[in-house]
Amino acid sequence: MKIYYLFPALVISALAGCRSDNSTTGSHAAVYNDFESMSGWVPDAQLPSLSRDVAHSGHYSLRAGAGAEYSMSFKKPLHQAFDTQPTKIKISVWALLSTPEAKGTLVLTITNPNTPDAKPLLWTGVNLFEAVKVPNKWTEVSQTIELPATATPESIITVYLWGNTQQPVYIDDIAMKSE
Repeated sequence: MKIYYLFPALVISALAGCRSDNSTTGSHAAVYNDFESMSGWVPDAQLPSLSRDVAHSGHYSLRAGAGAEYSMSFKKPLHQAFDTQPTKIKISVWALLSTPEAKGTLVLTITNPNTPDAKPLLWTGVNLFEAVKVPNKWTEVSQTIELPATATPESIITVYLWGNTQQPVYIDDIAMKSE
């Protein structure tokens, strides 16, 4: 099974180091990141979403909200992220809302690489405001997403955090596996 570590391509790797320990629950996922290592996360416009404010594990998490509406994105062709072409993807993440008013969405899209400006084949969001009942407490959130029949191995999967509020929203220990 391939394991890809997700993370922004930032200088932080020199400070945080790469994680080679797969002892966490995400180690059975095709795609996993605890935000302590690098590979796959794209710093769209150098967003300040990597945070040391709080973390579920390690020292880092991704943040969205005030000053950074969108986090950095994980973006790969399906055939590079998964051993076989998935028909469903289970995505799980640990999420923390800083206040009762904090709102955030974990977004997953599937796009056709030949028509990147076209409407996505799939856009779905996991509403963290509805899933996380207690602010300032890490909560595991998961959802299984059915991929459209039009998705091919070359289709691009993109995952990011959208914090549509002024209060910070955090995610850590993200995992995706084919179902």
